[in-house]
Amino acid sequence: MDPQNFHHHQCSLWRFEIFDTLSKHVAQKGQKVKFIHVGANVGNSDDDPVFGYVVNHGWQGALVEPVPYLFEKLKKNYEPYPNLSFFQLCCSTQQGTLPFYMLEEASASDSPLGPFLSSFEKEVILKHSGFFSDLASHIREIQVETVRVDTVIERANLQGFNALVVDTEGHDDKVVAGLNLDVHAPELIMVEYHHLQLEMLRHMHERLLDYGYRPIWMYYEIIYVRHTDLNYPLVKKITSLSETMYRL
Repeated sequence: MDPQNFHHHQCSLWRFEIFDTLSKHVAQKGQKVKFIHVGANVGNSDDDPVFGYVVNHGWQGALVEPVPYLFEKLKKNYEPYPNLSFFQLCCSTQQGTLPFYMLEEASASDSPLGPFLSSFEKEVILKHSGFFSDLASHIREIQVETVRVDTVIERANLQGFNALVVDTEGHDDKVVAGLNLDVHAPELIMVEYHHLQLEMLRHMHERLLDYGYRPIWMYYEIIYVRHTDLNYPLVKKITSLSETMYRL
């Protein structure tokens, strides 16, 4: 295995360990993990961080996906599992309507990456031009509803939820900014930082540190854990290892 693939594999193992720890931590209270997954896509892709925990551990929560054809597949894939709410919208810093970019459904099937290419920033999609023929001509603009994460919590009745998982191709910092951490402070927040500008990443990172979260740096993601909740030896070890590998 080459170093890049080994690193990706190791980060995947860390993520499983941390999510398993969260499940056990919440189970000790006689509860199931409550989550919000923003940018849920179709739900059952190979690298989806939540689907297996809904299936095998009974996680309960809300799934947010703005792309219409992906949203329909998402609902179908999760149909057998109870205690889930679905929202066809985007999370951001305020309520309203914004333009959003996606690949037309027929073109998205031309590559395994296709269904994952949607964003508020057209340039994020165009970064993947090498995987498609004439990618720009297959991008479509739609109007999407935007709400704060706080609104999703209210609509889904998820007060006291445990995990926020975000994968929005460059909008993750604004999703997290829409969470009032004075009222809702989940034990775990996972974001994708790959498409964030450094200043946006730094601002989000420093805010979460101020609220007592510690970062676990992954391949494309960061898992922030609130150390007062997930202060387990294994999580502390993984946190220390990741801090030796990454610096912001």
